Amino acid sequence: MSCQICPVCGSQDTFVFLERNKIPVVQNMIFSDKRSATSVPRGDLRLSCCRSCDFIFNDAFDEKSVLYGSAYDNRQHFSDYFNDYMRKVSECLIYRKGVTHSRIIEVGCGDGTFLKLLLSDEQNGNTGVGFDPSYCGPESDCNGRARFIVDYYDRRYTDFGADMVVCRHVIEHIADPIAFLTNIRDALDKQSHSTVFLETPDVRWILENNSFWDFCYEHCSYFSPESLSSALMIAGFEPVELIKTFRGQYMLSVAKPVEENACNGVRDKPKSEIPDLAEEYAQHAQSFIRKSRSILKNLSENDAIFLWGAGAKGVMYANLIDPDAECISGIVDVNPDKQGGFTPGSGHMVISPEQLPENGLVVIMNENYADEIRKQIFDRKTIRLCSVHSIGQQSS
Repeated sequence: MSCQICPVCGSQDTFVFLERNKIPVVQNMIFSDKRSATSVPRGDLRLSCCRSCDFIFNDAFDEKSVLYGSAYDNRQHFSDYFNDYMRKVSECLIYRKGVTHSRIIEVGCGDGTFLKLLLSDEQNGNTGVGFDPSYCGPESDCNGRARFIVDYYDRRYTDFGADMVVCRHVIEHIADPIAFLTNIRDALDKQSHSTVFLETPDVRWILENNSFWDFCYEHCSYFSPESLSSALMIAGFEPVELIKTFRGQYMLSVAKPVEENACNGVRDKPKSEIPDLAEEYAQHAQSFIRKSRSILKNLSENDAIFLWGAGAKGVMYANLIDPDAECISGIVDVNPDKQGGFTPGSGHMVISPEQLPENGLVVIMNENYADEIRKQIFDRKTIRLCSVHSIGQQSS
């Protein structure tokens, strides 16, 4: 197989380390019936790693196959833990990074929750515009200080001035991250005082923790701290700071626009561990899946098994471990709009926490939510909990 050109630095020094065929192209859409769920369009995952800048990308990705419309639902604000996390990030920007009396643009604002947090205290003097093709809600909020546009943010909106651009969990969905970042840079034009805050998963964490369910079709671009810095510099930004968030799973990059030609792109850097981590991960990924599948199948003979979390992690895990919905009885989610529906690909039913039986095993897809989940089922003494990482560590 020929090497693919890296979308970030243009290097041909890339190699494929992971291939998965015919996986669902969407993870955050729930279907009303099982037939529709299992008939979802599918695509191939062929992950390449660049040895020059560490960027990891799906070179089989077709951006036309993934549509982010009104049926797309990745809302997480039904979780108190996640709400507290977003509140802490917004307070970090306001009080530590000085985001006050600012014109804010949020690219990929979702339901607008985070933008409204930045604007919640009128005394901070912030105003904002949120862009998202899947946004459903009022055109304005926060007494008119927040506006929402149901669209992608691109060069059509370059006349929108901004002191701050925030982009949380969007760039991993973008096949051409340099064009995306350059678009933001062009929109800022001469506003050298502007700041960009960019949050995305850290692929180093995924590789180091063997989180095979974190590689999905929707996410076509995976960054390490090094590759994210490279992408920002190539697009005309100067990385200022990188903050690890969400207990190391995410990273928040702070960057400033620079004058044209002031930034020379990828700088000399020491040899990275990312290519080695990718190769090592590839050696164990299939055996980890096979082992987890065997363990869950054995456990299901005596217990009803449920996953907690019908988001990208849970959907991908279910498709890899139980593609025909034979051993996982259902997927629990606190989002009421997902409950009663069926997950793409495997067609597992989504249930509420109250619908859990008195006995069984719940596999927690993200350990960050473990304490919250325990509180929600504290009165079910016979429900057992385990983390998804611990499944593969058990003896089959």
